[in-house]
Amino acid sequence: MNGSQGPSSGTARHHVVSRGYQRLFADGEQIRRVEKTTRRAIIVGTRDAFVERHFNSWEDNEGNRDDELEHQWSVRENECLPVLRSLVAGRDTSAGAREAVKIVAAIHFSRSYAFAEVQQRIAEEVTDQHAASADGRDHLRAAFREQEGRDPYPGEIAAAVRRGAEAQFGGRRQLIRDMAYAYNRALEMMTPLFVQLVWKHRPFIDFVFGDHPVVHSDRRRVGLRQLPLGEATRIFMPLSSTVGALFTTRQTADIGVAPAVIQRLNLQTWQAAERYIAGHPSTELSASLAMNITDHAGQRR
Repeated sequence: MNGSQGPSSGTARHHVVSRGYQRLFADGEQIRRVEKTTRRAIIVGTRDAFVERHFNSWEDNEGNRDDELEHQWSVRENECLPVLRSLVAGRDTSAGAREAVKIVAAIHFSRSYAFAEVQQRIAEEVTDQHAASADGRDHLRAAFREQEGRDPYPGEIAAAVRRGAEAQFGGRRQLIRDMAYAYNRALEMMTPLFVQLVWKHRPFIDFVFGDHPVVHSDRRRVGLRQLPLGEATRIFMPLSSTVGALFTTRQTADIGVAPAVIQRLNLQTWQAAERYIAGHPSTELSASLAMNITDHAGQRR
């Protein structure tokens, strides 16, 4: 996959979490979504949940919009999500179906609020490091004198470095390239792994999903803000209210898991998410997340 320029489809509303994936948890087209900052839950439709305008596209200096990456995401999801629906229903748990899980996971790893935030933070940190030492670099001062015919004022070279970094790495275009690269790298890392299905064993406690559905962790850290995917000792992705997927280094039998295990996995899903958690409208979110979740009327959900 690449983020190279292609024609625009004219689609402005892009799902950060794909609508087809949300439907794995939905009642028809409805899910219950929780905002992390308020812990308030509302019923929303999959059409409007996890949607951002032009999230997977960029605009050039002439106003032309390139959404080729959005198109590439859609092609892969249209191929894989029907397979996941069969897997979740228990009709197809073959090796091929598990490969489809990896593709959907790689997409959602790289297309997320958390990924965008981390890439922005990295760009800012690198720019700050270069700008901080720019004024003292002799070759930059010499180049400035040659171009401007005078010595630079204090901070002038640093400001030029920041402008150059913004022109080269700022905006959506670089993020789109980073998303495409991250998808390829994530899929490469997941390809040799096995997919173990973990099934809900008892009623009342359900799996939930977040706006960064792929949850990677080690003993101390959870999610993209805290550790790179390559350092994770566990990678998990919920697939529906009743089943999730663990990515393992050896082939392991699928198992039913106790409510306490689902709650622990749900807590990590909460920690990895940037803004939202969601689940089936009938899911007891307070019980499933082991925390107090209320609806718009203040009732416990």
